[in-house]
Amino acid sequence: MKSTRKLHFVVALALLMSLAFERASAQKALGKLAGTVIDQATRAPLAGVNVIVVGTKLGAATDLNGRFEIFNLAAAKYSVRFSMMGYKEKIVANVAIAPNATKKLDVALKETTIEIGEVVVTPKPEKYDATGITARLSRKTVIEAPGSAQDIFWVIQTLPGISSDGDNSKIYVRGGSPDENLVLLDGAIIKNPFHFDLMGGGYWSIFNARLVEDVEFYGGGFPARFGDRLSSVLKIENRAGSREEFKGEASLSMSDANVVMEFPLPLRGSTLISLRRSYFDLLLKYTGMAEGDYTVYPYFFDVNAKADFEISKNHKLTISGLRSWEEMEGAFDRPQARGIFTWDSKTELASARLRSILSPTLFSEFVAYWSRARRSSFHPGEGIVGREQVTESETALKEDLSWIRAPHELHVGAWLVAGNDDVFLDVPKDIAYNFQELNVLAKGRAVKTSFYADDKWTLSSKWTVGAGVRADYVTKSKEAVIAPRLNLAYAWNDHMSVLFDYGWFYQSPKAYELGDNPTLHSKKAESYGIGIKHQVGDKVVVSLETYNKKLTRIVTIDSLGRFSNGGYGFARGAELYIQLKPSQGFFGWVSYTYSIAKRKEGRHSAQHVFDYDRPQLVSLVVNYAPSSDWQVGLRFRYGSGRPYTPTLGGWYDSQLNIWRPVIGGENADRYPVYSRLDVRVTRRFQHKNHQLDAYLELLNAYNRQNVVHYMWNENYSSRETFTIFPFLPVLGFSVKF
Repeated sequence: MKSTRKLHFVVALALLMSLAFERASAQKALGKLAGTVIDQATRAPLAGVNVIVVGTKLGAATDLNGRFEIFNLAAAKYSVRFSMMGYKEKIVANVAIAPNATKKLDVALKETTIEIGEVVVTPKPEKYDATGITARLSRKTVIEAPGSAQDIFWVIQTLPGISSDGDNSKIYVRGGSPDENLVLLDGAIIKNPFHFDLMGGGYWSIFNARLVEDVEFYGGGFPARFGDRLSSVLKIENRAGSREEFKGEASLSMSDANVVMEFPLPLRGSTLISLRRSYFDLLLKYTGMAEGDYTVYPYFFDVNAKADFEISKNHKLTISGLRSWEEMEGAFDRPQARGIFTWDSKTELASARLRSILSPTLFSEFVAYWSRARRSSFHPGEGIVGREQVTESETALKEDLSWIRAPHELHVGAWLVAGNDDVFLDVPKDIAYNFQELNVLAKGRAVKTSFYADDKWTLSSKWTVGAGVRADYVTKSKEAVIAPRLNLAYAWNDHMSVLFDYGWFYQSPKAYELGDNPTLHSKKAESYGIGIKHQVGDKVVVSLETYNKKLTRIVTIDSLGRFSNGGYGFARGAELYIQLKPSQGFFGWVSYTYSIAKRKEGRHSAQHVFDYDRPQLVSLVVNYAPSSDWQVGLRFRYGSGRPYTPTLGGWYDSQLNIWRPVIGGENADRYPVYSRLDVRVTRRFQHKNHQLDAYLELLNAYNRQNVVHYMWNENYSSRETFTIFPFLPVLGFSVKF
């Protein structure tokens, strides 16, 4: 441990010394790039266009007159990228910069309704840029990734440092738990992004991949404008609807049937509406597949709506809504589980976002939203039952001001979040998942105020610094915390870059936890990491990253059943990632992670192997498109078994006339290793304005029986395995009209 810290200190010191040398030796003749960007059809200037010099950290945004200036360019030839929402991206190659001179470059952009993300790219950036971003995903990547069930979370699971329970959507990032991930949809925080979030589940996310415009994922070292979470940030932006004509899309996948409609509105506006329903209940009911010791009929239904209005040249208003609900009902006839099981869950969101251009370099994003997650369940047992009744709601205002002028990208903002929770949990350990007893009766209100500032500063063509600080205050506990963040990126040469990040991350207690104990503190993670990324030739990028997290003030439940901050833990690991950039129809990536995570939390009496610890993880994704009409892909995942608390036998409770388990050490054993291979073949048919995609997907192609849970006989002397996905061939369709 000490040697690892010493190594990190030496590398960081070397980076700082190299920075000083770089700044001292950078006194050489530089040039400037300037110009104007206009609308190709109207010839009107375009404000807010992002202008980036490809391969450098230099860029600018156009002002109200469409003008831009980029300084400090070394004499060379560059490619310059112009991009703006609602316009087709344009790249101008071979732009020659001369020393002590200004190169003039005027560009016209074409307005388009082509969906962003139609070009598939590998997720991770080719060079570090001090933003903390781990990956960007396009809509096409999510929809066509093999074995992903068209689910954003399933695609993210193939990245390094990301673990899951196996056959579900939940992600555990660098030793974190699912509720330590910040999930944003069009700027609003989603309370519960999963369907069937029970017994370690969360088998599908509530997000409709066919609405997605862009996905950003921060797996660690995220900037100060994101907060109140310890592990990661998932930022999802849904696309805008068509402003010209009615369009639609209908699809059928392994999990659901889906309809998307879009059409124009007044004020140069548009709307996008989607309806999605699963058909598990119908499939199980009419095929008899669910008959046996347990008969369960699950289904979910989602409604998404989004309206965009261009209320003026410099102001765009977005109104969004989401409602997702699910039900599961069935009968169990097994030892320790006899009777009727029910599950009901609803997630709701309403939000408004105003994006404004205040000046040529100053931009504003104001978000107001309300969200609520509710669930109730009844768990049958042998002589005992479990019940849940949970409501968590949140109302918030968020403001972000961004000032973009080379060499700075500065964000300053504030959050005001009010939470209201009402929680009743009574699930005895005999029937609780992994024997983790749930016994909570609490309600509470809490208001959190946050202020932040972070800046991405391009010091030179080699050095970029991301630095920021966040201040959070919780009124209920009167607690104030300060969280500094730092990212250093150094471009060693054209093919190699190095990253160092350090930060404090806090996550405030939930409102119901503060209702039980108003002196509860925010849990804290102190994290640092080092990474090196190297481009091998023109097609392959290799990265190696290490990280270490120290966790303190984790919430525990004491002997009186009250919440306290008696927990602690750590997570550390190394991640290898190799990506093949698109070449002759091929692209893909492979990742390997080795990690260790331990915690003392909840009702656990001592530090133990973390519930989501999986020391070794391997993921492989390969796609090949021999033509524009055909695509073949495969996904392979392998991982250490998830830890669980074993049962050593049973004892007879004569008072209740039932058998009860003799429980072993906390997470002292592991399920068998997990592995799964998925293969997908897609054929595209194009006819005038209509497009049909048909695909065949082979899920769990070699029929691996991955264990999710063990089910015991009446006296706990023998057990059976519970698995989710057998070999499953799936035929799916998508029609655009």
